[in-house]
Amino acid sequence: MLLDELPPQLTGKLPDSEQLKDQSAKQNDPNFEFIVRSRGTWCKNKDGFQWAGNDTKCTERCVATPGCMYATTYPGGWCQLSAACFEVKEGPAAAETYVKSNVTRVLFIGNSFTFVNDLPNQLVNIAYSLGRAVHVTKATVGGCTLFAQRPGGSDWTSRLLEQDWDFIVLQDHSSVPIVQAARDRYLYPAVDDFVARKKQAKLVLYMTWAPAWGSPENCPMSSNLPCFPLGSLSSMIQPPCATNRSFADKLNSFGCASYALARGYLGASTRPGVDLVVPAGLSWQVARGLRDIPAQCKAAIDAEYPEKLGLHLPPPEEMLHGKVWDPERLYIYSGDNADKHPSKVGQYLNALTFYTTLFGEVPYGAAAPVCKENCYGHNWAKTAPGPLDPPLTVDQLHALQGAAGDAVAHCGKSCRPAPLTQVFLK
Repeated sequence: MLLDELPPQLTGKLPDSEQLKDQSAKQNDPNFEFIVRSRGTWCKNKDGFQWAGNDTKCTERCVATPGCMYATTYPGGWCQLSAACFEVKEGPAAAETYVKSNVTRVLFIGNSFTFVNDLPNQLVNIAYSLGRAVHVTKATVGGCTLFAQRPGGSDWTSRLLEQDWDFIVLQDHSSVPIVQAARDRYLYPAVDDFVARKKQAKLVLYMTWAPAWGSPENCPMSSNLPCFPLGSLSSMIQPPCATNRSFADKLNSFGCASYALARGYLGASTRPGVDLVVPAGLSWQVARGLRDIPAQCKAAIDAEYPEKLGLHLPPPEEMLHGKVWDPERLYIYSGDNADKHPSKVGQYLNALTFYTTLFGEVPYGAAAPVCKENCYGHNWAKTAPGPLDPPLTVDQLHALQGAAGDAVAHCGKSCRPAPLTQVFLK
């Protein structure tokens, strides 16, 4: 089992000459502020320092170094730059460690729905284009559950939570929220464990989207078995899904599966200590033009919850105008079949929904999609990092940005307590 941590970066843009020029101008903004994190200590990290040497302008060097978050200064001018601060070591009494104060720090915990086509850095790129600095780190395991990655079960996650974060994003296996017993045994205990260790961070649930035509299997898959220590998902379904279609029938369309996922994540959001829900799944409902959820599956899903859903789904039809996309643009396709994973466009829609939720602004005028790591096209062809080719038109970008804003606004207090503002950039 591999843990895939994205190197923290302050920009999702690729380092060609024009982008570096633009990045340098922004990073040298005199409004970039540092605060003293500690005195008499320095940061020790497994990967060492980003830079160490003599420089009396240590914080300025940190500003000019992509990914730098911490600067430790010593008498005589010695300077150490770090992207993270996993372990604080005692140093000379006069040593001071500074941390950037106007950077939003986001930790992603999840699986391939987070790392395929690079959700974290797509968020960084959007935020950067709208005047915000975002620092991201991710811990992701393909096909895994939050339960297997909870801090009580993962030393790596526990170490990450020793750092200071503004937001901790939790994304579970795609089928855990739709299996009632799995919610009780896997999802809720994992969320509670993160709540207990989040410190001052806001805990954010990442509501994912449904497969293009609903769940295709009678039984949900649990292929990464070490991530399911309490039993496979199919073993938790009664009557057994291998011989009874009642479970599959609840999820046999995009609308039904979308509703099940929304209920699962919104239900988990009522756990004490959960602060926000990013309704990416609702953005996909808008972008897919979902107009109806069959009453039969809706009733069957609602029967699993003690409370009514305080939100009308799907979103109102007036939100769909000019925003409907062909599934082939949102999903990775293998031949003629849509995989459940997002294309670069689909992941861009998710990142827009994140920006809208975390910052309370509809991101009109945000930069176009840029993928830095784990970039894939149709048939799972590995693609070079960079912008989308061919690029989206201005109208297409505006439609996706509007879909994210509409979804978050429609979710309202079910997802975030504060109202949205709109940001229009020319």
